[in-house]
Amino acid sequence: MNYTLFKEKINAFEFSQNYIIEGNESFLDTVSKELTLKVLNPDQDFKITREIEEQTHPNLLIVESERNNISIESIRNMIKYVQKRPLESKYKLVIIKGGQFLRTEASNALLKTLEESFDYVIICILVDSRHKLLSTIKSRCIFVSEANSFESFDYSDYGKLLEILSLALKGDFFAIYDSKNKEYLLGLKEDKNFKNYTKWTKIGVSIIAAGAMGNMIDRIFRGFVVDMIDFNGLWHFVFNVADMYVHIGIYIIVIDYLVRKHMEKNRK
Repeated sequence: MNYTLFKEKINAFEFSQNYIIEGNESFLDTVSKELTLKVLNPDQDFKITREIEEQTHPNLLIVESERNNISIESIRNMIKYVQKRPLESKYKLVIIKGGQFLRTEASNALLKTLEESFDYVIICILVDSRHKLLSTIKSRCIFVSEANSFESFDYSDYGKLLEILSLALKGDFFAIYDSKNKEYLLGLKEDKNFKNYTKWTKIGVSIIAAGAMGNMIDRIFRGFVVDMIDFNGLWHFVFNVADMYVHIGIYIIVIDYLVRKHMEKNRK
């Protein structure tokens, strides 16, 4: 979600429960103040505004890093805080400053709270780069930045999206790797040889298209990717399902090619 859309949402008092705000210090300060005032002081009461500025409002908790570290104790105290319902307003707001300093233990504790999603709690994580957060945390939050990767895309033009999907299904596509966001996205091209591919190559190409389209659609409508498999407690790796599709499709194509080459060699 870009900043303009974010402002439209909060001005209409349409809040999400979990946010990740990415940007420089000035941008993070501006966004967090705007969100705080909309959540805790919708009527613009002077007394409440002062409490917010002095950080004495009972429904506002700010978690900050100490020596470039947000401790597990800070997150545990936050968890205790959110378990009690708000006193003076509809919501409790938690702002975590320096989210990039969340270590694994603290991140896992925070993740459990994000998953429980109390209807009266809004959690906002401020970070200089979302890539420093666990994928499982990112998948449970609405991402907000000054500029979105797909900011120029016309969200109302569903006809264009359908046209892209139609081209992809006909085979007029290629998968590209986005090194910045570390994921596969969908590119388009005219491929007149698709109908001449073998059965298994067509299957492999179709699987690649499905994975690439999954990432593309998430990026357009959410700003981040949500299709993750997390083996929490068993393994520390998190898998992006769309990227798994792309890799599986590539393996099928390579194996099909090698088998055909081997068979052609034996015929000779």
